[in-house]
Amino acid sequence: MHGLLHGWNAQVRPIGGLRAMLEALQASYTLAVISNTHYAPLVHGNLARFGLSDCFRHVLTSVEHGQRKPSSALFHAMLLRLRAQTDECAYVGDNPLETTQALFPPV
Repeated sequence: MHGLLHGWNAQVRPIGGLRAMLEALQASYTLAVISNTHYAPLVHGNLARFGLSDCFRHVLTSVEHGQRKPSSALFHAMLLRLRAQTDECAYVGDNPLETTQALFPPV
């Protein structure tokens, strides 16, 4: 991993209780990750480093897919992987504007 990226990533830590929360959600839901990233191994590596890889059925990064959030194509690609319909899913993101644009694109 590039030195600058490695230095930045060394500071990344999961929030306390994350594993327990994900396990509780897994009991009733299928979990997946959609990430805007320029380096897919970072996302996959962090999930493995934190022991969370098994919590998610699918992980899809923007760089692997070729489009970034809020592109609806990225969300539809995940729906296909999950074999799910939009009304069967919930998306939790860290940017309300991008989430709204992805789920409710301007006409």
